[in-house]
Amino acid sequence: MKQTMKYFPKFHFSQKKTRPYRRLLAFFLSISCFFAFTGCTEFTKEPSASITTTPKAMSFQEYTQQLFASEAASDTLSLHYSITNPAAYGISAGEPTLGRFSSSLFQEALVHTETELNTLRSFSYDTLTKEEQLTYDILESAFCLALSGKDMELYHEQLGPTTGIQAQLPLLLAEYRLETVEDIETYLALLPCVYTYFSDLATYEQERAEAGLFLCDTAIDRIIAQCEAFIQNPEENFLITYFNEKISSIPTLSDADRTEYQLENTTHVFRSVIPAYELLIDTLTALKGKGSEELGLCYTPLGRDYYEYLVITNTGTSKTIPELTEQLSSLLSEQLAIMQTLMLEAPSIYTDYLTFRYPVSEPAQTLAYLQTAIADLFPAPANTACEIKYVHASLEDYVSPAMYFIPPIDGYTKNCIYINQNPSYDLSRIFSTLAHEGYPGHLYQHTYFLSKKPEPLRCLLNFSGYDEGWATYAESLSYSLAGLSRPLAKFLQANLISTLCLYSLTDILIHYEGYTKEEIVPMLTEYGFSKETAEEIFYTVLIEPGMYHPYAIGYIELIELKELYRSLVGDAYTDLDFHTFILDIGPAPFEILKKYMYVYCKP
Repeated sequence: MKQTMKYFPKFHFSQKKTRPYRRLLAFFLSISCFFAFTGCTEFTKEPSASITTTPKAMSFQEYTQQLFASEAASDTLSLHYSITNPAAYGISAGEPTLGRFSSSLFQEALVHTETELNTLRSFSYDTLTKEEQLTYDILESAFCLALSGKDMELYHEQLGPTTGIQAQLPLLLAEYRLETVEDIETYLALLPCVYTYFSDLATYEQERAEAGLFLCDTAIDRIIAQCEAFIQNPEENFLITYFNEKISSIPTLSDADRTEYQLENTTHVFRSVIPAYELLIDTLTALKGKGSEELGLCYTPLGRDYYEYLVITNTGTSKTIPELTEQLSSLLSEQLAIMQTLMLEAPSIYTDYLTFRYPVSEPAQTLAYLQTAIADLFPAPANTACEIKYVHASLEDYVSPAMYFIPPIDGYTKNCIYINQNPSYDLSRIFSTLAHEGYPGHLYQHTYFLSKKPEPLRCLLNFSGYDEGWATYAESLSYSLAGLSRPLAKFLQANLISTLCLYSLTDILIHYEGYTKEEIVPMLTEYGFSKETAEEIFYTVLIEPGMYHPYAIGYIELIELKELYRSLVGDAYTDLDFHTFILDIGPAPFEILKKYMYVYCKP
C-alpha cells in the first residue's frame, strides 16, 4: 500500500514494499497512526469541527455516525474514494477541495484530538455492545497515539519517491470515477485546488528546511526527476488522455458537452496541475543544499522520539524499538538458516529458484487461480470483480510493481489493481505479487471486511501493520499455493521474510541507532548484495523511514497471533478458523486483536 496529514485514497504497493493512501479519520487521526490508499500516501486537511453534542444527548452509534460523516466529507478526494453514495449516509458534498496543509494544522488537530478523546471517554464502556467496545478501543488507541505526536509538526515528511504526495496524486486523479455529469464537474472543479495544495506544501517544506529537517540532496534529485517526468510532455499527460477516454464512454453526454469537458480538463491540467509540479520543482531546487546530510532521524532534535512514534503509527505494534530489533534479528537468522539448510540438502535448489515458473503468469488468470487455490484455507471471499490496469509510462520508474486501490465502502464489488510494466520488473514472477495485492492479500481482506457491513467509521481507519502484515503473510503462502515443491516453496518464503527483516533492521540502524552509509553498505554487502544495490537500499530507507516496517513487523505480529490462537484453541485449531477470526475482527492495533482473541477464544 500501506498507512499523516491528509488522507486521500490508499494504494497498496507491492514489492518495493512501500505503503500508501488510505482513507483515515481525517486529520486528527491522520496525524497519529495510520496512513496510506494503495497497500500507500498522505495528505493533510483542515481538522473537522469537533462534535459538541454530549454523550448524554446521543448514543454511541450516533456519535460514531456523526464522526464518520464529519471525517468522510472533510475533503473531496476522501469523500469520493470512501463512498459512492454520500446521501445514503446523510452526507452532503461541499465545495470541491483538497483541504489545506500547514504545520499549524497539526497543532490544531491535537486540540481536536484531545476533545474527541474526552468525548469518547464520557461514554460508559460497560454499557456498550461487544462491537461498540471494539470500536471504542480502536478509537481510544488512535486518539492517544495522535496526542503522543505533540511538538512533532515539522517531522511529517510529505514527499518521497514512492510514498510521497507528488507520486500518489496523479494516480488518484486518474482513477477518479467519472460516471455522471456531477462526477465530471466535481473533478474539474477539483483540479485547480492542486496548485493551492502544492503551494501549502512548498511553504511547509521551507519551514522544515529552516528547522534543519529538510530532505537530503539525493532525495531532492529523485523527487525532482519524478516531477519532471510527469510533466515532460504536457499535451500527452495521462491526466488528459485518461480523462478523454473515460468520458468518451458516458453515453448520456452529447458530442458538444464531451468536447467542452475535454477542453476544460486540458486547460486545468495546463494551468493548475503542471504549474503545481513546476512550483514544487522550483521550491526543491531553491532549497537544495539546505537539507540534512545523509543521516538518519536520530540526528535531529526529536528524531528518536519521532521515530518511535512513526514505528507505532506504521505498524500498530506496542513493542519497543529494542524489542523489535531483537525479534527482527532472530527471525532474520532463522530464515537464513532455513535457506542454508535447504541448499545443503538440495544443492540444485538455487538453480530451481532462478529458473522456476509459476503455473500461470497472465494477471487475470493468476487472480482466478488464486481464488480457487485458497478455498480450503480461507473463508469464502466477497463476490467482487477486479479490473487490471497498467501504470502510465511516465510513472513506471517511480512506482511499485503493483498497487491495489481500496474501493469505496458501498462500492467494494468493483476493484482495481495497477501493474507496472517497467522492464526492470520480471512480470513472469508476478504471481506472488498478485497474491499480496489480490488473493488472499489486500483485495480479498478488504472486500471480505467490507462485505460484513462493519461500523462505517472503522472503514476510514488505516492500520498499515495489519494490512501489510496480512498481505505479506498471504504472499508468503503463495509459493505453496502455486504448487511448487515443498523445499522450493520454503526457500522462496524464507527469502521473502529474511529480505523484509533485513530492510526493517536497516531502517532501525539508520534512523534510531545512527548508522551511516559507510557502515550500512558494507553490512549489506556481507549479506550478498552488490555495492550498487546496497547503496540503493540505504537511500531508499534513508529517504522514506519506516516504509518496510508494516511488512516485516506486521508479519511478525500476525505470526505471534497465529501461535497465540493455536495455544488457546488447542487441538481444535485450523488455519481456516484462525484466518476467519482475524478477518472478522478486521483492521486494528495488534494489542487490541490480542485482547479480543482472549475474549473470544479463551478455553
